[in-house]
Amino acid sequence: MGHHFTTDGRELINVEDPTDPQILLQEQLDTYESVKQQRFDDLRSWRGSELGTSDWTQVSDSALDSTTKAAWATYRDKLRDLPANAKAPDQFAKSDWPLAPGQSEVADNVYVFIAEFDDPLGIGTTSWVGNGTETTTIFTTDTQEISGIGTNIISISESPVGTVVANDVLKTGSISGTVAGLGTTSIIDLQTTIVSYDIAVGQSIIAVDNIGDINFGEIFESGSISSTVIGVGTAAVGGTVYNTVSLASTISSALDADSVVKFRRQIPYSVSLASTISSGIGTGDVITFDRSKSVLVEQTRPSLIETIGLSTTKVVAGGSFDITITDTYTTAEESYDYEIGVRDYPNEDIITSPIQGQVTIIPSGTTGVSTITVSIASTIGAGGTVGDVEDQQSFIAGRNFVIDVNVDKTHQKYGEPYVGLAATVGVTTT
Repeated sequence: MGHHFTTDGRELINVEDPTDPQILLQEQLDTYESVKQQRFDDLRSWRGSELGTSDWTQVSDSALDSTTKAAWATYRDKLRDLPANAKAPDQFAKSDWPLAPGQSEVADNVYVFIAEFDDPLGIGTTSWVGNGTETTTIFTTDTQEISGIGTNIISISESPVGTVVANDVLKTGSISGTVAGLGTTSIIDLQTTIVSYDIAVGQSIIAVDNIGDINFGEIFESGSISSTVIGVGTAAVGGTVYNTVSLASTISSALDADSVVKFRRQIPYSVSLASTISSGIGTGDVITFDRSKSVLVEQTRPSLIETIGLSTTKVVAGGSFDITITDTYTTAEESYDYEIGVRDYPNEDIITSPIQGQVTIIPSGTTGVSTITVSIASTIGAGGTVGDVEDQQSFIAGRNFVIDVNVDKTHQKYGEPYVGLAATVGVTTT
């Protein structure tokens, strides 16, 4: 269903929806730009005509006196400035519009350029279409390995190639980062430890302080030494049991005790981020990839607002109250049916004015008001419609009654629930 707003504040609704709301918004934007350009063309055309018909005032042999000639020159300068004015082409104030010498009122053929005549609600000030951002989750997986603080390589269990691209955003828990690239295989850091005691050249079993979750196939690195781990275990040296790793090749240079060792792991699927992460990511954590795109969004514009007001919430016998219906942000006439009734009691025994009718609100500027006065009987129950008057008045003495006020528009927008305006007034009988 498509919504269209007119300059009088009314809303028109098309029954059929566009296939994509973005199409409707783009059409709305295009229409606004087209109309605006046409108004500029009309403004320049009118200005050109005015300049052409007043050329005679500036010729050297003109019969005009110098004061009048100068006044025409000033008028013509104002004409030339019109298209460059920030209020061009159609949001000029009446006071902004140049008047020719001797002219006291703005001519009606230029009302289209002046907002208070042609667009008092300001509907034409903008296209009412803005720019927004739409974010969609395009890929979900989980982590395959732990990713420690300070890394920008994240191990995942499925290949994102063909779905995730650079500048998508990876999210898991409180961590988020911009995707810089994808990898089918990558190397990630697992942990760092130190050599437990001196290891000579040619050895392939290295004692380390901490094994952690190092397994077969991990990469051992220390300085220029790099080899693949083919086993983990322990070894007793001098009565002390040490953690050890067995390497696929012997080391080509000695390792001193306390030498730093880094264990790394090759992973099949990974994502590199534009920056390092500030907290670690565990194995099996859910990872999502989001993609944002610019979209057109509809902005809120002035539209008809209808309200009902009461001059009081409590009225006494012999009194009266006013119902005020107010329309704002509109220049169109609106008609309303109203009905007033006493709850659980005959209307005519309490209300002496008409209990139903119709009012038409004609706005002045962009606001319209209509008032309905309701009169209350000076002696409630004197109508005698419920048995004997004296018995009736004795029955109602000290009671409070409620008057319901219901106001409904005489027409309804397509597809809109029929909801009117309602209020209540209490009636005190003592």
